[in-house]
Amino acid sequence: MFFEKSDNFELINRAASKAETIASTVDDKNLEQQLKIIAQILTYIKNNPKEWSLKCEFNIENIGEDLISELSKFCLKGDSIELDDIYWMLYRFLCEYDFLIGSEKQLNSEARSIRKKIEDDIGNLSEKIRSQIIYAAYMMPASITKEIMNDTGIISLRDFKKNSRKRRRA
Repeated sequence: MFFEKSDNFELINRAASKAETIASTVDDKNLEQQLKIIAQILTYIKNNPKEWSLKCEFNIENIGEDLISELSKFCLKGDSIELDDIYWMLYRFLCEYDFLIGSEKQLNSEARSIRKKIEDDIGNLSEKIRSQIIYAAYMMPASITKEIMNDTGIISLRDFKKNSRKRRRA
């Protein structure tokens, strides 16, 4: 499990603490909010790494190692590092988690609030972050669904149902 791996888990814990610490010392309100959001999402992951690993397989496969790399740089260099990549990557994980949390569940109000803050602030973000926010909110759910629907197990199930109907008609 990706987030449960001891190195990844420890890195997430360190990065969350560092983001909180730096947020309390910066004068830039936008940077402060970005750091607080990063810390909050990392804390959610840290508090339930198994669940996040299960629900976020798409992004783990596509950007998981990149996130770990960026978090490592952040922990080493701190406030001199560009946070844009960490910010949009964590937003993607949050969106995937929300999308796959289950039909009877939803994000807690604080996590929904974080998502809303990011989406409401889209006009103040760089083009790179804006395009990733739009992708995560609108295109990524379709990509995840497409991947699930084209899984060999799902295809086999559809073929089984189709063949079963044909046999019943015959």
